[in-house]
Amino acid sequence: MECLLGIRFKDYVILAADMTQINSIVLMKNTVNKLVRLSSHSVIAMTGHTGDTAQLAKYVQSNLHLYKMKNGYGLSVASCAHLTSRITAGALRSPTPMNVDMVLAGFDPETGPQLYRIDCLGTLSSLPSVTIGHGGYFTIGIMDLFCDTKNTVDDGYEIIKTCIGEIMKRFIINLRAFRVSVVDKDGVKDLPDVTVESLNLEEHQSASSTE
Repeated sequence: MECLLGIRFKDYVILAADMTQINSIVLMKNTVNKLVRLSSHSVIAMTGHTGDTAQLAKYVQSNLHLYKMKNGYGLSVASCAHLTSRITAGALRSPTPMNVDMVLAGFDPETGPQLYRIDCLGTLSSLPSVTIGHGGYFTIGIMDLFCDTKNTVDDGYEIIKTCIGEIMKRFIINLRAFRVSVVDKDGVKDLPDVTVESLNLEEHQSASSTE
């Protein structure tokens, strides 16, 4: 029921992840940061079992740092995605598989912005827009319309806010807050969180109910 969103534009990639931690039908907390920086120009959004996500994020980060220490340079974004996919697929064939779905975003000077979807089976796909979770069904049309366009970062932030607003208004699960990051030639930057309060949805819904 958790939700990850990613849109690739011409000059950058924007990621959004809900901040809820759910166990069965119980909401444990709504302040979880599911966006993990892998390098100065790559970030990954992760959802799944809490222990698996924490372990996998730390393991990938450690391997990337070790590679940079040994070779004097870091892996490309595509190599980061393939490494993460290989680790996930390897865990699937071990006694301790990891129940984690991911969206990896990054920027390389040679290839520009990149966006990858990696599922719990280790399947890797490069896509212009990505949704993980049932809430993403309400955003596919919006994301398809604007992906790969030459919008500014401010425009992209408004587009992702529109997507999140649709999820908050239409999805039966109460996802009240999303964390947002953007990756461009200058690196990873956090944008303001998108919440029910920041979108003024409660006021809008109460006004609609009185009409």
